[in-house]
Amino acid sequence: MIWDSIFLMTMFDLMIISIVSYTTYVFYKKRHAIKHFNATHAAILMLLGLSIIAMFYTADLITMFVLPLFMPMMRAMEIMKDLHLNFLWIVMVTGISLLVFGVIQLVNKVFPTHISTMEGLKNTQKHLSHLASTDPLTGLPNRRAFQEEINQLVNHPEHARNTSAILFLDLDGFKPINDSEGHDVGDVVLRTVAIRIENTIRRSDIAARYGGDEFTICLRGIESREGIERIAQQLSASISDPIHINGNIYSVNTSIGVSIFPEHGNNIKTLLERADSAMYEVKRSGGKGVAFYSEPAQVRDKTPKQTKRPSASIGA
Repeated sequence: MIWDSIFLMTMFDLMIISIVSYTTYVFYKKRHAIKHFNATHAAILMLLGLSIIAMFYTADLITMFVLPLFMPMMRAMEIMKDLHLNFLWIVMVTGISLLVFGVIQLVNKVFPTHISTMEGLKNTQKHLSHLASTDPLTGLPNRRAFQEEINQLVNHPEHARNTSAILFLDLDGFKPINDSEGHDVGDVVLRTVAIRIENTIRRSDIAARYGGDEFTICLRGIESREGIERIAQQLSASISDPIHINGNIYSVNTSIGVSIFPEHGNNIKTLLERADSAMYEVKRSGGKGVAFYSEPAQVRDKTPKQTKRPSASIGA
């Protein structure tokens, strides 16, 4: 029985050492966070638990070192055995429970502070990243975010095997509204157009405000030119619907230029330039239309000709 008691006492000692060591580690590692919360309850629970444990250790030491001075060693060992058998469970249940609860309360108060701080930093980083990649007026991705997205698309081996289309949109009739009615009305028009674009394209497609009254769209995995033109015509019809602002009705149209990946280029710069070139062909033809980029005709005579932009095929 004495050896059983010694074994229990050894396990008990190891448990106490582990708990105290962990508590010390928490206090040291999170010492800055500990300053920012009220540790009263945790401290009280831990002190009560340690007090009960200390009382037991004190009684145990007395039986081991003091009682043998006044009685035979065997009698002192018997008293120590009775002490362990009768009171060790109280110490283990009450003292250790209070100590563990105190440590748990300490950890629950420290780690949420630490975690919330980390989450706050992550949320701040996400917010800053969102601001850096989003147009503040329309909520659409901005030019930089669009270019990064398309770069990933064209450089991905799996996506590179699929046909995609870049649409370059420029609003017809927006400048007179913005100049005559003011920027507040112009901002509402741009936000309305952005919403209509998002409601028209598919969820897999990407739309962005490229700048001013220009928008860009990437249609992913389009099988045919007919499918591209159908979506472009739907965009044109949706954008040209009347816009009601403060009792007034405004209307804008859009010129749309289209380049196809990989037919018209294998990088974002070339695709955007050629979609922009096709869009200007629509502008020159009166606006409100869709044009696909087409390669400029080869000049066979020696007469130099100046062409600012390649030609494009236009569809109403």
